[in-house]
Amino acid sequence: MPARVGLSTALKMVTTAPGYTIGLRSWLLWHPGATWWAQLPAFAAGLAGIVAVFLLVRSFGAWWPLPYLGALVVAASPVAIDYSTRVKQFGLDLLLACLVLWLFERWRRAGRTGDAVLVSVACAASLLISATTLVVCVAVAAVAVLVGALDAGRRRGAAVVAGTTAATLAVSYVLWLRHLSPSLHYGWTKRGYLLSTASLHRVAFSLEAMGTGIFHWMLGVPTGRGRVSTAITPVGIVLALLAATALVAIVAPPLVAVARRGGRAPGPLVASSLAVVLAVVLALLARSPFGGGRTDEVLYPSMLLLAAGALTPLAERAERAGQPARRAALAGVVVAAGVLAGVGATHRAAYPTTDLRPIAAALAQPRNRALSGVVVVDPWLTFTWAYDGLSPTAVSFARTQLAWSQGFHVVSLDQDVVISQNYFFPDRSYSRLSSRTHRIWYVASTVGHQSAVPGHPNDLEKTANYLYLRQLGWTPTGTYVTAPHTEAVLLVYAPKGVR
Repeated sequence: MPARVGLSTALKMVTTAPGYTIGLRSWLLWHPGATWWAQLPAFAAGLAGIVAVFLLVRSFGAWWPLPYLGALVVAASPVAIDYSTRVKQFGLDLLLACLVLWLFERWRRAGRTGDAVLVSVACAASLLISATTLVVCVAVAAVAVLVGALDAGRRRGAAVVAGTTAATLAVSYVLWLRHLSPSLHYGWTKRGYLLSTASLHRVAFSLEAMGTGIFHWMLGVPTGRGRVSTAITPVGIVLALLAATALVAIVAPPLVAVARRGGRAPGPLVASSLAVVLAVVLALLARSPFGGGRTDEVLYPSMLLLAAGALTPLAERAERAGQPARRAALAGVVVAAGVLAGVGATHRAAYPTTDLRPIAAALAQPRNRALSGVVVVDPWLTFTWAYDGLSPTAVSFARTQLAWSQGFHVVSLDQDVVISQNYFFPDRSYSRLSSRTHRIWYVASTVGHQSAVPGHPNDLEKTANYLYLRQLGWTPTGTYVTAPHTEAVLLVYAPKGVR
C-alpha cells in the first residue's frame, strides 16, 4: 500500500520496518503491477541468507561440515522458504543479523576502532531497516560495553557501538515504535507467542506455543496440535520441554563461561547467547513474539552459531578418538543433511495467490450488476482490493474498534463498494445494509482445494464479518464468481421468519 500513496503518507504507514518498507516502495514504483518484481528483493535476501550463514559459521572456526549444515537449515527452513517469496523483510533480518554478528566478532578479536564504527553503522542501519533486528543489535551493544569495561583500549569502540545503537533505538521509538497498533499484541498473544497471564491455561499454552513453534518453523518439527488450536496436548508439552532443553544446552555454556572468566574478555558466542536470551525475555514480558516463525528468522544465525559451538568440541574429540568415532560423526552429519533435505523438499513456498482483478471484472459485467450492484469486500482483502485500484479508496489513520495491525486501514470512496473498518470483530454497520438493498456480492478468500470449474463454489473463508452477515439473515443464493483463491458469492437478505 505505501507504493500507492505519496511519500509523506507512506512514512506514516510504516511501523516495525521503516527502511525496508520505504525501500520496497521505491522498488515497486520502478515496475508496478508485477508480482515477481515485488517478490524479487525477498527472494534475493533468502538466497543470500543461505550463503551468509555458511560464511558466518565457518568464520567462527566450526568443524568443517557444520557450515554446510547451517546453510542447509536455512535453505530447508519452512518459514525461510515461505518468506523468500513474500513481500516481507524477514529474510533480510536474517541477512542483517549475519552481518552484525560477523562485524562484531571481527572487532572483538582485533579491537580496532574502525571495526567498531562498522559495527555501529551496521546496527543503526539494521534497526532502521527492521526493528526485528533489535535483539541482535542490543545483545551486541551489551557485550561491547562488557568488552570495553574489561579492556581500556577498546572503550572508545565500545562507546561508539553502544551509543549509536541506543541513539538509533531512541529515534526509532519516537518516530515509529511507540505508534505500534495494540492489535499486533492481541494477535501474537492469541496465538501464544507472547506470554499471557490471563489464566493458568493461557500461561501453559503460551509456553507450549513458544517451545514448539521455535523449531517447528525452523526445522519443520511438528507442534503436536492444530494450527489454530489453543489446546494443551501431552505431545506439545513434551516437544516444548525438549526445545527448551536444547536451547538451554546451547545458550547457557557461553554465558556461564563469561561469568567464570572474571575479568577476562567474553568469548565469541556470548553475543549470540544474549540475543536468544533477550528474545525469550521479551516474549515472557509480552513485548516481542518468540516461536512465531517469521520474527524468529533473525535469531537463526545466533542459534546456528551456538549449535556449532556446542558440536565442534564433540566432533573434534571424535576425530581424535580414531576412525570408528570419526565415521560415526560423519554418519550423523549425513543423516542430519538427509533429514533437512527431506524437510526442504516437502515444503513448498505457499505464496497467497489471491487475484481480485478477475472478480472485479466479472462483477462489472451487466448480467452480474443486474443481480446486485453492491459489493462487500471482506476486510482481509481490502488492502489487495485497494492496491489493485479496483474501486476508488483512500488510506485512513482514524481509530477503529480495534486498531489495524498496520496502523492504518482502507476506506471506500465508492458508495456501491462496502469496505469494513473492522477485521477482528464483526462490523455492526452491516446491519444497515438491508435498508438499501436485499442482494449483495460478498468477496472473500477461499481455503482448501481450489476448483478449476468456472462458477463452481469453493470453500469460502468464514471470517468474523461473513459469519455476522449470515447471522443477520444474509443467505447464499448458489450464484458464485470464482478466481484464484477468491470468490464472490451472491447473498440475499432473508431473515428468519421472512420468506
